[in-house]
Amino acid sequence: MPQYEHFTRLDTLDERWPPQEISRYMGAAASFGSRPARIDYPKQLPQELHDWFQPFVRTSHIYRQYLHYCYLPGILPKNTDYKPTSPYLKEYLKKLDTFTEQVRYMGKYHIETLEDLYADRNVLETELAALTNQRRKLQNKIRRATPEAKVTLREAKAGVTARITELRKRLKLNEGIEERSLKMKEKTDLLYANEYRAQEEQQKLKAALPEMQTYLETETDKTENLQRFIDKVKKLTEIKELTPELIHEFIDRIVVYAPKYLDGKRYQVVDIYYSGVGILRELIPEEMEEAFQKRLAKQAQGKEIPA
Repeated sequence: MPQYEHFTRLDTLDERWPPQEISRYMGAAASFGSRPARIDYPKQLPQELHDWFQPFVRTSHIYRQYLHYCYLPGILPKNTDYKPTSPYLKEYLKKLDTFTEQVRYMGKYHIETLEDLYADRNVLETELAALTNQRRKLQNKIRRATPEAKVTLREAKAGVTARITELRKRLKLNEGIEERSLKMKEKTDLLYANEYRAQEEQQKLKAALPEMQTYLETETDKTENLQRFIDKVKKLTEIKELTPELIHEFIDRIVVYAPKYLDGKRYQVVDIYYSGVGILRELIPEEMEEAFQKRLAKQAQGKEIPA
């Protein structure tokens, strides 16, 4: 028979399948493929709206699917006050129901840690394997039993099947709790890692704060010294004679190096340290040319400030 995995003896079938009945459903008189078409309405559709539309005799599966998807957003039925629930809301409600079932399951079976969860799963899998084997044996007995004994065996098989269904639901909840727990642990670890990195960055900033303050104070002192030097230069716009007072005002010290001879010529390096700003670096030829061109450009635009 199609519903059985293995071959079945005709003399062991129940009273619903006598040889005459089997012959009637075989050959040209078989009803497979010629059943009348019908529409399967969604379960959420109110009963009073089931008869609003009468389809033609044969309705394809594509057309029934079309009607179903027209119903979901509220396109059908028309001229009614019916408003379907949003698919997004249904999805969130479904997730909420799953959360509720998982929490109740954990409370009912006293699951507090992953070890408790794995121990409960081990018990479920062991019992489920034993019941599956028991149902297989009952099925084999039913195929070879007498009609009177089949009634009792089918009742026993139905009880085993109900228990297997319950265990499979519990096992599904158990696996769902593990999956959700691992995701929550991963997110928690990531949160802790970000918090730890933020603390490290904060400690580094605290450690570097004194150095930064010292650097800012040094730069501030340099800026103030440079500003004082500029103020002194502005006071003396025209220097006609280099006097000792002028030298003491602008120059801190002068360092004279030993002379050197190159190609018969005498060279001697002299460093002049100005008060407040230190030694001023000599411009290279490219920088001198750039400064000269800028000065010419300012003169051409009439922006040159007279000395």
